Amino acid sequence: MAAGKFHFYNTAVKLIADGTISLAGNITAVPLTEGYTPSTASDSAYGNFSTQHSTASATIVATITLANVRVTGSGANSVKWMADDISGFSRSGETIPSMKYCALLAADSATAAAPAIGFINLNTGGSVGESTQVNITWPSGVIADLVGNP
Repeated sequence: MAAGKFHFYNTAVKLIADGTISLAGNITAVPLTEGYTPSTASDSAYGNFSTQHSTASATIVATITLANVRVTGSGANSVKWMADDISGFSRSGETIPSMKYCALLAADSATAAAPAIGFINLNTGGSVGESTQVNITWPSGVIADLVGNP
């Protein structure tokens, strides 16, 4: 499925600006249910929304570490945060519960203190129905255009 617009959490913008978070570092994607209510003002770490991590049969659906994460650009008008598409939020032989959002963490795993960078809405008209695998496609490989956004 195509990813929607990426929304940065306010705290992440500060941490990116002061060098605490590197957008070219380890980035983990976390699927979230439709029960998650995004708050760019107050969400700052995985612990703020860990209870909305997509679950089924009391087992958390795996997180995925993004591949080929990079910041590219050569001029003031072309700075982009990019990564390979996410292939395979899946569970062996089981159905993934409905997902509506995907949050990105500046960490290599989903721990309570892992800094939250932001989120995408996977389906603005509702949630992604239950399925056995969910893939996310970044538009032209771009997570976010960093010029004028955050």
